[in-house]
Amino acid sequence: RVTACGRCASCLRARFAMGTRNLTLQSAIGFSGIVPHSLILHPSDKYIIYPLGSTVVIRSVEDQTDQTFLQAHSQRVTCMTMSNCGKYLAS
Repeated sequence: RVTACGRCASCLRARFAMGTRNLTLQSAIGFSGIVPHSLILHPSDKYIIYPLGSTVVIRSVEDQTDQTFLQAHSQRVTCMTMSNCGKYLAS
């Protein structure tokens, strides 16, 4: 697993050495709780939804390896809400 800020000289050298390939997020571990009221249980009780930086994670309650990542934000997610029916998620 490679973690790089992309701004400092050593990260830029590492990126140059590795090429400019993007890494694909395969799994997420953890929840910071920084965004208030952002740990959401889907109305079906089958999924939890939470922000992780600029990504929104949708994770199965029953199978922790079943995760979906919504990666449309260019900045950190600062708020989230879900409709009562569970069909719509706003972030």
